[in-house]
Amino acid sequence: MSATCTLGVCVAATCSDLQRNGDESDVDCGGRICGRCGDGQQCASNADRAAAGCLDGVCSACANGMKDGAESDTDCGSAFCAGGADGCACAAAGDCVSKGCLDGVCSPCANGTIDGDESDVDCGGSHCTTKCGGGKSCVTDLDCVSNACVVSLCN
Repeated sequence: MSATCTLGVCVAATCSDLQRNGDESDVDCGGRICGRCGDGQQCASNADRAAAGCLDGVCSACANGMKDGAESDTDCGSAFCAGGADGCACAAAGDCVSKGCLDGVCSPCANGTIDGDESDVDCGGSHCTTKCGGGKSCVTDLDCVSNACVVSLCN
């Protein structure tokens, strides 16, 4: 039952036998008896972790509900954590899923592409606060700095 055998004899699992056995979630950690697991180790729930959370079965500081380490915001925005969603604080474009960091906040309005409902690159639409300058594509007057969209171009 322990999944541990020494010299042909079943023995109780221990938290120092260098095996994943008993109810451990990774080698010698997790479960009801052993200490908590660290970053990168397997986990079944947040109870299996050390100063980390359980994210997709792996212990990760990016799931602990705290802004710690190199994170730019809670559980996001660093080389280690997945990029932050729009609205997450950021220090650089790589901190964001959209690859756009505008005034310290993840935004698709700073990633050099037309995405979402932007009318041109990083401007216009209902989600970007940046209005488009003259000659840029527009859908409505509100997309333009001049508030004048004529034949789909800002005046």
